[in-house]
Amino acid sequence: MKINHVVRIVPVAVALLVGISGASMAMSLKLPDPAELSGKWRLSLQGNTDEACELHLNTDVPKLTGDLACAVKWLHEAPTGWFPTPDGLAFTDKEGNRLIHLNNMGEQIYQARLPGGEVLVLGRLAD
Repeated sequence: MKINHVVRIVPVAVALLVGISGASMAMSLKLPDPAELSGKWRLSLQGNTDEACELHLNTDVPKLTGDLACAVKWLHEAPTGWFPTPDGLAFTDKEGNRLIHLNNMGEQIYQARLPGGEVLVLGRLAD
């Protein structure tokens, strides 16, 4: 009878632990304020800063300005907007559709893997 009791309790305990760890993980992801990300950034392929684009993340709309034509070579469309996400930031097209999501790698660096396997890097520039 005791074994039967343990068999019933184990799944409940596992479910409780999974729920707690998932909740604490969600609480650790903070949506950054757009003002924290506002400023000058460089977009380039990893290891190739010779073909970099200078972009400016504005908090007004939030709107993306700078060398947008340069970004087309990787995104196939000009990004015009952006928004922060709990784990990074996203660039959007003129209709507000997400073009790409860049993951926060820490220390003001964001990355995304392109369909061809290249890694696109967005890094903050000194204002």
